[in-house]
Amino acid sequence: MEEVQPAYVVQVPANIRKLILWRYIYATWLCACLEYVLLGLFLVVVHFEMGNTSDWIKQVFTNTLCSIYTWTLMQGLHVGVGIYGLLLFKMHNKRPIYYATRMERIIRELPRKLTILAVLLYVGFYSGFFYSRFAEDLKFISLYYGLFCGLHYFMRVHRRRHVFPKLPIARFGLRISVKWICWNSALLALRETFLPALFFCVCYFFFTTFLNKPQTWIYTWSAGVLITAKLHIVRQIYDVVLNLKLPLVIEKGLHPNGSQSQNICLRTMIWELLKQWICDPFNENPQCGIEETQLRLTLSEALSTKFLYGFQLQAAKDFYDIVSCYDSPKCREIFQLNRCMKAPWSELRDVILEMLDEFIKNMEACCPQPSMSKQQKSLGEMLRHSERQARLYLGMRPLVPPFPKFTLTKHYPGQEHRCLNMKNPQPYPSDLWAFLREMVSWMNNAAKIILENYVCSSRRLEQLFKSNVCSRANHELRCAQPLILIIQGLATVCERSLTEDKYGVVQSDLKRIFEILINVEQQLINAHELTYPTLQTRLPATLDKSYHLLRVSTGRSLDGMLEAFGPYLEHISDKTLLDKLRERLKNHRSV
Repeated sequence: MEEVQPAYVVQVPANIRKLILWRYIYATWLCACLEYVLLGLFLVVVHFEMGNTSDWIKQVFTNTLCSIYTWTLMQGLHVGVGIYGLLLFKMHNKRPIYYATRMERIIRELPRKLTILAVLLYVGFYSGFFYSRFAEDLKFISLYYGLFCGLHYFMRVHRRRHVFPKLPIARFGLRISVKWICWNSALLALRETFLPALFFCVCYFFFTTFLNKPQTWIYTWSAGVLITAKLHIVRQIYDVVLNLKLPLVIEKGLHPNGSQSQNICLRTMIWELLKQWICDPFNENPQCGIEETQLRLTLSEALSTKFLYGFQLQAAKDFYDIVSCYDSPKCREIFQLNRCMKAPWSELRDVILEMLDEFIKNMEACCPQPSMSKQQKSLGEMLRHSERQARLYLGMRPLVPPFPKFTLTKHYPGQEHRCLNMKNPQPYPSDLWAFLREMVSWMNNAAKIILENYVCSSRRLEQLFKSNVCSRANHELRCAQPLILIIQGLATVCERSLTEDKYGVVQSDLKRIFEILINVEQQLINAHELTYPTLQTRLPATLDKSYHLLRVSTGRSLDGMLEAFGPYLEHISDKTLLDKLRERLKNHRSV
């Protein structure tokens, strides 16, 4: 059965899959409750003209909570919002994809963009249709305006390239976060939809019905505000639920009978969640009627999820928060021994060092290793190697102007036979089929010549088809964003081991950790050399912003470890590594 399942289903643990499923169900349920709140606000605006307050409140509650018709119509909205949330979950956990050129990125991201656009248009159109059922004046205008709101939201949020998951700087309670999201989204929707609603009503009614029924504009604006606010709130609610704190532990406990904890029963989990939601809708850590040991995830288990990029990034942040908090009892468990006289550190160490080794191998494959040391890069050697490259490296102006680019009136050296055939065409063949083949071949040659010359002469089109020298390195740097926090957490564990490691479980791995961190820093230095201009690329290339974060994280971690273990460096037997560490420590203290 495992041979038929996808790779991420087999390699991701079952508890992690069910935890993500719980978060998806929880966020979808919050969005379903949001629909009733927004409908109640719309009915407040529609029935505001009623004189009797009791009738007004009764009408609102009758059309929201006590109406089977409303519940039936709302199922279409729940389907659209659920599909949109599923796409958000997939975007959150999807690893970065390597694109060689911009045109390749546009082509490969087009299906995802069209899917998101179709879902947003459906949600906007169906929301307008849903609100028009409760107002007589909103027959057709709300449908078209709902489409406009969905299109406007897509152009504002999802038009540009894929947005990678962002971790919250500080975590607040779920109740406070939802209130803050709803308030800010409502204010944003009020500003965004005022002028478009006025212009849309004026164009639709053409100054006739609009003047006779001015409340139509108010209803349309209210519906547009609610649709736009709902789209903003739905996206942020899914982000907040995805970034909830993970139930992490250092090591899972054993049952009283000595066996490991079993997998979570999905039906039991959903049933217990439904019962707890009735009592406390904003409970962030439900027990689900199952033992607490079965709801926990070990650090090594959470960090090893390569197929879930957002989940791994969040696990890295939680790992750094655990080890950096000196009052946390979880970090002390790393240096303890379990019943089998085995430290939990060994499993966590293997996962972290494996990730660092994989990053080093990937960077070695995409970054050119230095062929000669920097002490040999004198001016004479650079001039002998390449005069133009030396001048570009030193920032000097070239002595002669560059060779002009080919234009449409010129052709490349390998295209003379094509141009001669086009200037002196052969006589038309008598066979019609041969004539058509000749015409198709002639048109293909002409199209290739025009395309190649035009791409070479137009700078904007050239940027679409031109591959960046740092594209492969940028892809590896984006995939290595969890290492920014993991390296800092690893250095913190090593520093705390001086005072808290009674059994010496971390001391034996310090040499390997120092060696790997030095190699990581060396690969980052090699990646920076890709930004220098060369003969092929006159303009300097740029690295991703995660490069600078990873460079700073590695440098600070190494400096902190060297300051902590400076008096004990003589115990390292590797002389080459010892010289590198002493030189770096000397440079750090001199700065």
